[in-house]
Amino acid sequence: MSSQYSSSLDLAHNWLSAGAIAVLTQGNWSQLTTLVLSNNDLDEAAIRFLSEAQWPELTSLYLNNCTLEGFELEWLPRADWPLLSMLSLLGNCLDAAGAMHLVSGNWPLLTELDLMDNALDEMAVRCLADNNWPLLKTLDLTVNEELDISMLALMNPQQQAITHIDPSSHKYVPYMF
Repeated sequence: MSSQYSSSLDLAHNWLSAGAIAVLTQGNWSQLTTLVLSNNDLDEAAIRFLSEAQWPELTSLYLNNCTLEGFELEWLPRADWPLLSMLSLLGNCLDAAGAMHLVSGNWPLLTELDLMDNALDEMAVRCLADNNWPLLKTLDLTVNEELDISMLALMNPQQQAITHIDPSSHKYVPYMF
């Protein structure tokens, strides 16, 4: 099957290098809507190549358990993916620097951001509160450092109901609509 007809690509668990990501982004994936790169050991160079990809139809990107650190996300917000609605970065090593990079992303249709099991703290929540994602409905911050519930007040008024605190664990969990 030609890549131009593929809408979903799952490359999880493939030990992809930055070079492999560079080759991937050069392909004709104009109809790509979902990309799964979870469980690969990605680095800053891989993210840079990824952000240069011309995927105008991309709606979902999974970068779970890729050992990404906050500073390595510097390039991701430069990606021109106007239809991106779901970004999953669970199980990485993201911190406030990563949150700062993420909020500069121009993804106006983003409705779901999964940051579960990272190294996010109150400073990261302050950064995330300053986002330009008016449609964001799900922000998963479970299994991160202890966060103060008052930090939710920093979210935009239409986003304050995104999350709540699970009193049994004092961790953020997604709000169930």
